[in-house]
Amino acid sequence: MSSNASQKRSSFEFQSEDSIHVGIKHPKITERSHDKRIIILLIITPIWTLLFTLIPIFLKFQGFAADIYRYLEPMISLPLQYYIMVTSEVFIDPTQYGRKFLFGLTERSFLNIWFLIGAAIYAQGSGIYSTAILAKHAIENVLLPNPEIVQQYPKFDEVAYYYRETLQHIIGLYSYATGYVIMTLAQLFAYRRQKHDGLDSRKGIIGWILGGILFGILNASVAIEFPLVVIIYILLIGISLTIFLLKSKVMFSKGRRLVLQSYLIGYATTLVIVLIWIAAVGGFKDKKSVGLFVKGGSNSTRN
Repeated sequence: MSSNASQKRSSFEFQSEDSIHVGIKHPKITERSHDKRIIILLIITPIWTLLFTLIPIFLKFQGFAADIYRYLEPMISLPLQYYIMVTSEVFIDPTQYGRKFLFGLTERSFLNIWFLIGAAIYAQGSGIYSTAILAKHAIENVLLPNPEIVQQYPKFDEVAYYYRETLQHIIGLYSYATGYVIMTLAQLFAYRRQKHDGLDSRKGIIGWILGGILFGILNASVAIEFPLVVIIYILLIGISLTIFLLKSKVMFSKGRRLVLQSYLIGYATTLVIVLIWIAAVGGFKDKKSVGLFVKGGSNSTRN
């Protein structure tokens, strides 16, 4: 065996046996730059979404712009989410092109459709959620200073309740979350075969772990809206990922399965935060039930 074969690979090469057999050549992707790109995406993608999740909680804006800015979130987050998926070997390895995978589709096409279904649901949920907030605030701005209107015209309160509960908290939020889950599963599926040499720099390891923690915080910010549902989801996906990584014997490696391990770190972070939340509020209560971050409503008893 040559000395080069015994040395640690210095590049992350996607060439399969088929590509070598048919003589397909393609440029190597240096492992360091490829891993760095993935880590950066894993960090900035949840940060962007978290900004639009946390800003309205801790900072109170006034006026029309305070509601409109929410529409910007999916315009950036969806391309970032897609970029994470297409950085996988399925989309980079040219030998994958043309191979039939399922229903006569290539794996790339199958993943694109899978992701786009999630993105469509996510975008619709985001639009419904943001529109419901805009309409709700417009109604509240009239009703709160004039409570007598509710007494004279109780239908106004029913309309406000419809926007606040049905559209925002049920249809909008659940669609939002469902689309996000579908996109995440598409990413996990795309990276299921991808192996890395592992991270050997402190910055790389810190960034990799940070990306997972941010992913977990993002999930937790949604989890406090419906903790029981998220607990079930986290356990199902988290346990499945753990079993897969243990069988692959890379569970405790430093980034051998970079994306899968980072997401598992995120799910573990979410689980810890949700368990702390459940203990703190005394059960599977959402943030509204415990009176956190809730803007005062009308005189109706239905808050």
